Amino acid sequence: MTISLATPYSGGVDVTGTATLTFASSVGGDDQTVQFATGGRTVNFTIPTGTTTANFSGKSSVGVITGTLAGTITITLDLMAGGTDITPTPAPSAAISLSSTVPFIQTVQFTNATTTGFTVVVTGFSSTHDMTTGLFHFAPSQNATLATTDVTVQLGVAFNLWYTNTASNATGSEFTLTVPFFTQGNGNDVVAVTVTLTNSKGSSNPVSDQ
Repeated sequence: MTISLATPYSGGVDVTGTATLTFASSVGGDDQTVQFATGGRTVNFTIPTGTTTANFSGKSSVGVITGTLAGTITITLDLMAGGTDITPTPAPSAAISLSSTVPFIQTVQFTNATTTGFTVVVTGFSSTHDMTTGLFHFAPSQNATLATTDVTVQLGVAFNLWYTNTASNATGSEFTLTVPFFTQGNGNDVVAVTVTLTNSKGSSNPVSDQ
């Protein structure tokens, strides 16, 4: 974010101000990770006399962390000069629209393989604040034969329980999904997994364990 005046302020003093960020989710819940890169949802700035560009503690701009939920970020300015409020009416503001998308998978881990099963751990986010299914495609070890290589897991109930829990507001739509699989044969017969997640907007790109 950068802030500038059309022309230098004519009062002969520095202009100081505060930018305040608010976030309104369009899919329910909140995302407390939406904030300025300096931390928090307010940031102070100064426009030195005779200039037009805001200074944020020595920098000409400040980052905005947009989080992982669909919604609208609104940034509103309050301006002061020489102890006088010079904020126009209405106050200057800007809006950032965040669209809902298919799920994003950050990592897939294939862990704890034993003679009876294994565990798949998936991290990512779902900006729609929901999830419907997960498709797990398994690769067999050499000379092993699997009864099935594709398993679809219903995820709606589990994700709904998490996303309606206010504790999820701290991280928006980010998640860590842990799914245990049990085998009738040897869990070591599976050596890799590829995961595709689906939410109300559609399916993610397939991602394999690394």
